[in-house]
Amino acid sequence: VIWLRKRFVVPERLRGKDLSLFIGRVWDQESTWLNGVKIGTSGREYPDFHSDWNVSSCHYLPGELLRFGEENVIAIRQFTNQQANFNGAPFIGDTFTVRVYHFWKRFLAEYLPMGFGIMTFLLGLGAIGAFFAGGRKNMLLLHFGGMSVYWLLLTFHFWLPSFGFIPWNIQDILFYIMTAFLAVWIFFFLEMTLGIRILAARIILGIAFIATMILAGTATELDPITGWRFDIIGGMGVITEVLWGIVIIVGWRRGKPDAKVLL
Repeated sequence: VIWLRKRFVVPERLRGKDLSLFIGRVWDQESTWLNGVKIGTSGREYPDFHSDWNVSSCHYLPGELLRFGEENVIAIRQFTNQQANFNGAPFIGDTFTVRVYHFWKRFLAEYLPMGFGIMTFLLGLGAIGAFFAGGRKNMLLLHFGGMSVYWLLLTFHFWLPSFGFIPWNIQDILFYIMTAFLAVWIFFFLEMTLGIRILAARIILGIAFIATMILAGTATELDPITGWRFDIIGGMGVITEVLWGIVIIVGWRRGKPDAKVLL
């Protein structure tokens, strides 16, 4: 638990205006007070924990709580079970300005991934439909369609407020396991597309995948995946993406036409 406090003075000329506070993204949960009165929260603490790490917070500042021309105190209680990050530049402004700024922050962090996820999902349905509608079955279409539909499931993690009966920590574990599976799927899709088989890359990929599965699977509520495991899993992800690149470069050097497009 971390307490953050800021003292400030609101000019008398702003009396009568609707004012709000933009905070930013607080990992994982925050509760905010103005002059000792609670004005808002985001995320949830234990026992019903839910992280709002990806959501920018903003709270309305009730005029009756503000002291114009005098010192005010904003206090934020931050609770985290992973990394005590605070992303953003907090400011106080008129409510409309804060609301617009807040919208654009949420647009980039949530609505854009949601839009891309749905767009990719529709693209995937089209590819799967083309696979079944065509005469000669093109397995590349089926795999591309499957990966595109699967991608929508992964984007849920960024913009779906709640998974209902699935606790947050379980949701986080599933996200990393599913992402690791997609990374392997993409590798074999690239091999299939270019007609290339690289045994050493497959072995390294297998080790990275198994390591990620073990690390993710052994995470617990009190020892979450986003603690010490996070950097190791991130490293496994980078290795996997390098392997994608190796397949594409090898295909390009062997004169595979599709390699240039993929590159």
